[in-house]
Amino acid sequence: MDLKTLSDRMEIIDLHIRHGRSLDTKDWSLIRTVFTEDAYGDFWVGGQHHGIEAIIHASRSTMENLDATQHLLSNHEVNVTGNTATARVDLLAGHFLRTDGGDSHCSVHGYYSDELVRTDEGWRISRRELTVTWSEGNVGIFQAGTAARLRESPS
Repeated sequence: MDLKTLSDRMEIIDLHIRHGRSLDTKDWSLIRTVFTEDAYGDFWVGGQHHGIEAIIHASRSTMENLDATQHLLSNHEVNVTGNTATARVDLLAGHFLRTDGGDSHCSVHGYYSDELVRTDEGWRISRRELTVTWSEGNVGIFQAGTAARLRESPS
């Protein structure tokens, strides 16, 4: 493997890590450095999203209401062909919300399948689909967090 391909693969792995960090730190502007403007995303919770604004809105709507998250990514498989690439990366995502009753966590296990393009700003994901192989805990915390924040908001 030549140095350019190795460099491209590392940039793409860094891109994956940046997406996880943007979710865990709730840095919504950082997501703009991960996806193309016209990107497509299917993230299991919240359905399918077309365009960077829809992806940011969906990410924010889901993650902002949780007390904490941790997205762990591993086993990066990256295949570069010129200015395009495909990737598969395993995911273990922990989500936590303090609740009055029931489980306060949900763990999601699966993998992302990505299509990527080289842009003037570097590699960007043009298509990301999450395949969930299993989940544990209370999936309802996603909706419970949103409902709790709405109750806390002034009318």
